[in-house]
Amino acid sequence: MNKTVLGAVLLVLFFTLAVVVAVAGPLPGDSAISSFLAGQRAPAVTAAVVAVNFLGSPYVIGIGLLGVVVWGWRTERRLAWVIVFSTVALAWAVEVLKVLVAKPRPEDALFAEMNYAFPSSHVAVSAYFFGWLWLVAGRGERTWWRRAARIGLPIVVLLIGFGRVYVGAHWPSDVLGGLLLGLGALMLAARTIAD
Repeated sequence: MNKTVLGAVLLVLFFTLAVVVAVAGPLPGDSAISSFLAGQRAPAVTAAVVAVNFLGSPYVIGIGLLGVVVWGWRTERRLAWVIVFSTVALAWAVEVLKVLVAKPRPEDALFAEMNYAFPSSHVAVSAYFFGWLWLVAGRGERTWWRRAARIGLPIVVLLIGFGRVYVGAHWPSDVLGGLLLGLGALMLAARTIAD
């Protein structure tokens, strides 16, 4: 399946989920999973989860985008600007989608969040941005750091998604929506490079 078709399928699934969530609110599985994870919270695990969640924060993504600009200035300017501007555009789009869906966040969150829940911006933007890094790492000579990035980046995105549910910032369907949106947008945008 080519990137365009895969991206379109993922975005159709995202928008279908968004409509269901906008109409139904938190899904039945959302409450069960969130309650279970809230009951498993332990100080050491919470500290580790918060640290991993920070990797998906606007601060870390912003620093990463600056790194892409520096890298692109020396090697691939066009690709670097595509990554930077499309990541920022996706982050803004997520905030608009949150308002349109207007899904409330879980009540037992460890940290207060001011906006709506669906989709998870941490997950959507992380999946998109780290997905770009994953694609770039897959090009060129196979070095140890490229292999480490190809293995580690997907794990980081999944851990961020888990962490958002664990700390009560999001329902599981918010994380799923963020993954679908981030990866769908990535597949469509990734047509700009050859693997």
